[in-house]
Amino acid sequence: MPAIPEHFLAAGRAISIADEADPVCASTCDEQAQLRQLNREFLNLIVDPAGHMPFGLRQPGVQALASVTATALDALAACPYALFALPDCFGGARGDAPPGVVRFANAAWFYAWHLARQAPSCLPLWLGVDPERARRLQRLSVCQVSARAFALAAGIAARGAQQSRLWEEMARCAQCGDHQRLRFAQLWLWQVSLAH
Repeated sequence: MPAIPEHFLAAGRAISIADEADPVCASTCDEQAQLRQLNREFLNLIVDPAGHMPFGLRQPGVQALASVTATALDALAACPYALFALPDCFGGARGDAPPGVVRFANAAWFYAWHLARQAPSCLPLWLGVDPERARRLQRLSVCQVSARAFALAAGIAARGAQQSRLWEEMARCAQCGDHQRLRFAQLWLWQVSLAH
């Protein structure tokens, strides 16, 4: 992997500063733990050979993830943002999804809905949800969230799915226990995914 550009390192420092400056983001340890659980479940779905849901990842990225240990997947899941991207909940249905993906979608959408109501300033950093979508999400009822999660389950994608090399690098760093380089790769993927 090439050297980490200075503008990328500055973006990583900006995330830390934003978390420290926002008391809501800084005090949401439980929400971060829930995000780690969602990330881990998402990774489980990617590497499940029976699942057949690569979530937009190219085969080399899927193979890299499937080849790492459970400990490495745990390290990957400890990402400071969602490794998955939720489709716009105000768009149309995306087709059928396997039951495991539907369960995951339900949990992920309820997590997003909870954050929209309890810690809306965290949504752009953690889930890539802009303020307008967050306001619209806040107004949904429990039944509406569940219905949308079911209808949109097949539209969930890996964050920055087109960046297969970064996903491969994250898997490699997690497998060899290089947590600093893993965090840099995660932040680089976060920056690239925000640009798209």
